[in-house]
Amino acid sequence: MESESATERPDRTFHPHQSPAALVLALVLVACAVAFGIFGHSIAGRLSMGGGTPLAEFVSLIGGMRGNAMLNCLQKGDEPDVHPEEARGIVQRSLRRSASIPDLTEHGFALRQVVDVPTTPAQGGTLACVTYQGTGASEGRWIHLFLARDDGQYLRFDSLGRPRPLAPGLSIDGELPGQTPSEPAVVIVWSDGPVLHAACFDDAADADRLHEAVGAP
Repeated sequence: MESESATERPDRTFHPHQSPAALVLALVLVACAVAFGIFGHSIAGRLSMGGGTPLAEFVSLIGGMRGNAMLNCLQKGDEPDVHPEEARGIVQRSLRRSASIPDLTEHGFALRQVVDVPTTPAQGGTLACVTYQGTGASEGRWIHLFLARDDGQYLRFDSLGRPRPLAPGLSIDGELPGQTPSEPAVVIVWSDGPVLHAACFDDAADADRLHEAVGAP
């Protein structure tokens, strides 16, 4: 079917018409969008209280644990390094789930210790913290790998503020307070389904270089 051109029908003028009902509906939708933008995250947070933990809260929790893990490791400096298979057994007993523990020796980080970190049920229950200490050119830097049982309770928020579980195969990068405000630490969070992983690095360069080495997708 051929469309009519403007030269063929010069007298045809389009006059948009808005019904009162449509105008009211549009105003209501705008008001709802504004209200959700203001209260959406707090509403989603309240919804998650019944069966979920926002990932932001989990990251904040482990961010405060990094210093204690490092000090605990330094206090036990005479103890031998932990083999990845030994670490895997400790984590499995702690979480009652199997988890892969990376060997970062070739990347300049020795596996120094594995400890259990008890938390409240709302914070995810028991966590396992695997600590790596830099050697050689990486001396003075640390990597902390936190692991927790994942039953879909850890939630991220989409662009509309809706809570969503962290799907396997997806990783999220973020910042943590560092030694100085100008040099924030970096955390990479991902889930393989049964276990949630969060690898904390002292700087962004190590995070970029070891992203795949720690097992992050």
